[in-house]
Amino acid sequence: MTISVSKPPSSAKLAISYDAEKNKFSEVRITEDRIIYTRALQSRLEATHIPSDNETPPGQLAVFPYHLDLHRYIGRIWSPFNDPNILPMSHEFSGMAIDQPANVREDVVKNFIEAYGDFFSYDITRDDFKTRSTANWRNEWQIIGEAALDLDTFTPEGINDKLAEFATPAIELNQIGESASIIIRPKGWAGFCWGLIARDKYDGITYERCANPKGCAREIPSLPPFGKSGRKQKFCSNRCKMADRSERQKKAINFQDVSADFQEWLRDEDRSR
Repeated sequence: MTISVSKPPSSAKLAISYDAEKNKFSEVRITEDRIIYTRALQSRLEATHIPSDNETPPGQLAVFPYHLDLHRYIGRIWSPFNDPNILPMSHEFSGMAIDQPANVREDVVKNFIEAYGDFFSYDITRDDFKTRSTANWRNEWQIIGEAALDLDTFTPEGINDKLAEFATPAIELNQIGESASIIIRPKGWAGFCWGLIARDKYDGITYERCANPKGCAREIPSLPPFGKSGRKQKFCSNRCKMADRSERQKKAINFQDVSADFQEWLRDEDRSR
């Protein structure tokens, strides 16, 4: 079986849900644990809260957000790597692990929405959109995290139920039309996560840590979820790629210094003979 997951909308459009047709943004506030979106008439250029580096040039790794391991990254809130380079509770969403006080959880949800958009729907203007409490978010994140890090947690029927709730599966023919694959079309990030979990379980997808030598909690899938094209990544972002390059440059400089000292020692040895 080959399962693909369709790409999410661009991160700039997802952040607090920009409506291009109406030229509006949705702002978010949380009251009594309920997430409330309010419309704000702002032009795209005036929306300074959307970082310019959200748009990634073609062919480059995304700086933010990296989402190919989102299901597992959520799981790392509760099951972090045993890595001395990663400080405890340093996960950007670690506040979700704290059930109380509720305002800690609310800050996590608000930060996620402002960066990624709503977790359950890419489009909050859909007729079937329904708001959820931050407690609903926490519960779904825990379930996703457990299923992502232990694929035996959910039965095939359980995964099917989640896909039916948060995504729309479809059959897609390959280019020459002789075979087909299943493509999962998520309604939001929840469906995206369950699509990745289905791939991991049925297609045997494995993950390797991002190769940033200074430590990174992100992981790289053995096959990208959008198809088999493209080179295998070693880094989750340009930031981690540059950190690795900087580390290698430091090692090269140190080696040159040691080599120069050794050469000087050899010359001294020759002169003393």
